[in-house]
Amino acid sequence: NDIKKCKSIEDVDRCVTSKIFKLPDLYAHYYENSCGTKLQYVQKPLLIVNSSDDPVIPLATIPFEKFKRNSNLILALTTKGGHLGFLSHNIEKNYIDELAVEYFNCIHSKEFQSRFNDDCSQNQ
Repeated sequence: NDIKKCKSIEDVDRCVTSKIFKLPDLYAHYYENSCGTKLQYVQKPLLIVNSSDDPVIPLATIPFEKFKRNSNLILALTTKGGHLGFLSHNIEKNYIDELAVEYFNCIHSKEFQSRFNDDCSQNQ
């Protein structure tokens, strides 16, 4: 019945989600489920894509300082896209797919080059 009274995502999180996860309040839920509290522990290259018009993760909540302090973090910030809505003109795909493929190709080529150079220097 509580969900019928909800008028926002925050209301749903307060009335339903926090209770499901047995958290004391809305803020505990946001803290526990925020990647922002874990970014300093990232030890591998990680691409995070967010949109400036995201209604669920507003621009003001992005911890830009953590991205500056950890060289493994890459933030791709778009102007449009909403929350998970990175659509392109082609209805079959969205541009987040293309970005992910490009990112993985880049990361793997850098790792390959690094390993190749290390192997060559050890053999000399």
